[in-house]
Order: sequence, then C-alpha cells, then structure tokens
Amino acid sequence: MIEHIVKKPWELLRGPVAADDTALTTFEYDNDTYIAGKYDIPDDVNAAAIAFFGTDAEDEDFAAKLYGRCRTNGPIMLLWSGTVTLGAKLVTDHPITKTALTAYWADTITLTSNVEWLSDPTIRSEALGDTIAYLVLNLYGIKDVYLEVDLDGGSTTAASAYAIITGFKSYIDE
Repeated sequence: MIEHIVKKPWELLRGPVAADDTALTTFEYDNDTYIAGKYDIPDDVNAAAIAFFGTDAEDEDFAAKLYGRCRTNGPIMLLWSGTVTLGAKLVTDHPITKTALTAYWADTITLTSNVEWLSDPTIRSEALGDTIAYLVLNLYGIKDVYLEVDLDGGSTTAASAYAIITGFKSYIDE
C-alpha cells in the first residue's frame, strides 16, 4: 500500500505575470517567458503536487516548464514540460493570500516532452471535466524546483498564470 503524508502546507509557487523576472539568470528565456518561483524541497519531502489557475476565461491555456536542481549540486534538469488549460471552476479568493480574485482552476494538464528525472509526472483529475487537475511529481533527490511560464506558448493565451505547490512524503507500507 502506498501512503502519502502531507509535510508542507500549500504555498505559492508562482504569482501573476507582471513583468520579466530577471532575478534568475540560470535559464535562458525570451521576453514572453517569465520565471517567477522557487520552491525549496524539505529533507523529509520526496514528492509534490502542483495546482494551476489563471485569469482571462475558461479554455485559455499557457505553456509551462518545471526545472529541478539535485541535492548533491548536480545539473539543473527538466522535470516536466506541458500545457495547462483553464476550466470552468472559479477561483473567487486566492487560495494562499485569501484576497478577492476572479480566476479559473486548470482542469487539464498535458505532458508535452519527456522528463529527465526518475519517473514521469502523474496528472490527477485529468479529463474529468471542470475539476481541479494536479501535477504530481517524484522529487526524490531534488533540492529545489523552478517554474517557468510562457503565457503565449499555448494555443490560446491566458492573461495570467499562478501555481501553488505542496510537498509530501510518499512511501510503501508493506
């Protein structure tokens, strides 16, 4: 039986795109792509779930890439690359800051390229129709993750994109 124990509360991984973020210079990106968040993985966490939401309208989408850095100072690697599509489920209050917001939860997350880590990410609630989709990843051995968002990288353009993340410990109880 696989057990999952939440170790961290939900945190903001990336906020709304306002301007080009030049704080992180490790990655190359053009003016339409913004790197906005870093999440430090605690030692007792080996997996994470990410939920996305954004503004404009349902069925808008954006491209995103999640990079990770090894705990042992290894290379930065691509953990997930995909497209996020907003659904009809409303976000009326920001889930972290609790400020008023009119946005939509993502109901579809797609994997568009292979990952360079231990296992492929899992998409939860995919294709169930206007639910909240979650990207679940094995982060064993990862020190921190960075999310890169390209608003006009999808087929229709979302006005803004957000992501929240929680870390948990996943283990097999025999």
